[in-house]
Amino acid sequence: ILVIYQIWTSLGKPPVNMDLIKTINKTLRSRPKSQWVPMIMIDGDPEDYLNLIRQVRRLIKRGQKIIESASKGHFPGKSTLS
Repeated sequence: ILVIYQIWTSLGKPPVNMDLIKTINKTLRSRPKSQWVPMIMIDGDPEDYLNLIRQVRRLIKRGQKIIESASKGHFPGKSTLS
Protein backbone atom coordinates (compact mmCIF):
# COMPACT_ATOMS: atom_id res chain seq x y z
CA ILE A 1 0.00 0.00 0.00
CA LEU A 2 2.73 2.44 0.95
CA VAL A 3 4.78 1.67 -2.18
CA ILE A 4 1.80 2.51 -4.39
CA TYR A 5 1.11 5.63 -2.30
CA GLN A 6 4.76 6.69 -2.65
CA ILE A 7 4.63 6.27 -6.44
CA TRP A 8 1.40 8.29 -6.58
CA THR A 9 2.84 11.15 -4.53
CA SER A 10 6.13 11.17 -6.46
CA LEU A 11 4.13 11.66 -9.67
CA GLY A 12 2.47 14.75 -8.20
CA LYS A 13 -0.80 13.10 -7.08
CA PRO A 14 -2.35 12.73 -10.53
CA PRO A 15 -5.94 11.55 -11.02
CA VAL A 16 -6.39 7.80 -10.70
CA ASN A 17 -7.01 6.44 -14.18
CA MET A 18 -5.63 3.73 -16.43
CA ASP A 19 -2.60 5.84 -17.35
CA LEU A 20 -1.62 6.05 -13.68
CA ILE A 21 -2.20 2.32 -13.21
CA LYS A 22 0.03 1.54 -16.19
CA THR A 23 2.72 3.84 -14.77
CA ILE A 24 2.48 2.16 -11.34
CA ASN A 25 2.66 -1.28 -12.95
CA LYS A 26 5.68 -0.26 -15.06
CA THR A 27 7.43 1.28 -12.04
CA LEU A 28 6.86 -1.78 -9.87
CA ARG A 29 8.15 -4.14 -12.55
CA SER A 30 11.27 -2.05 -13.21
CA ARG A 31 12.55 -2.04 -9.62
CA PRO A 32 15.92 -3.77 -9.31
CA LYS A 33 15.32 -5.97 -6.25
CA SER A 34 11.62 -6.79 -6.36
CA GLN A 35 9.27 -6.87 -9.32
CA TRP A 36 6.25 -7.40 -7.07
CA VAL A 37 2.92 -6.25 -8.50
CA PRO A 38 -0.41 -6.48 -6.60
CA MET A 39 -2.69 -9.32 -7.67
CA ILE A 40 -5.43 -6.88 -8.66
CA MET A 41 -3.11 -5.55 -11.37
CA ILE A 42 -2.12 -9.00 -12.62
CA ASP A 43 -5.28 -11.09 -12.68
CA GLY A 44 -7.71 -8.30 -13.49
CA ASP A 45 -10.05 -8.53 -16.43
CA PRO A 46 -8.96 -5.91 -19.01
CA GLU A 47 -12.59 -5.02 -19.68
CA ASP A 48 -13.28 -4.44 -15.97
CA TYR A 49 -11.05 -1.38 -15.70
CA LEU A 50 -13.51 0.55 -13.51
CA ASN A 51 -13.09 -2.04 -10.74
CA LEU A 52 -9.29 -1.77 -11.05
CA ILE A 53 -9.44 2.02 -10.80
CA ARG A 54 -11.68 1.71 -7.73
CA GLN A 55 -9.26 -0.72 -6.07
CA VAL A 56 -6.26 1.55 -6.69
CA ARG A 57 -8.16 4.52 -5.26
CA ARG A 58 -8.86 2.46 -2.14
CA LEU A 59 -5.18 1.52 -1.83
CA ILE A 60 -4.19 5.18 -2.07
CA LYS A 61 -6.75 6.17 0.58
CA ARG A 62 -5.47 3.41 2.88
CA GLY A 63 -1.95 4.72 2.35
CA GLN A 64 -3.09 8.21 3.31
CA LYS A 65 -4.71 6.87 6.49
CA ILE A 66 -1.57 4.91 7.43
CA ILE A 67 0.63 7.99 6.92
CA GLU A 68 -1.75 10.14 8.96
CA SER A 69 -1.96 7.60 11.80
CA ALA A 70 1.80 7.13 11.90
CA SER A 71 2.33 10.89 12.06
CA LYS A 72 0.15 10.92 15.18
CA GLY A 73 2.06 8.00 16.70
CA HIS A 74 -0.65 5.41 16.11
CA PHE A 75 1.12 2.64 14.26
CA PRO A 76 -0.74 -0.25 12.58
CA GLY A 77 -1.00 -3.25 14.87
CA LYS A 78 -0.11 -1.26 18.00
CA SER A 79 -2.37 -2.06 20.92
CA THR A 80 -4.42 0.88 22.15
CA LEU A 81 -5.37 -0.65 25.51
CA SER A 82 -5.41 1.95 28.25
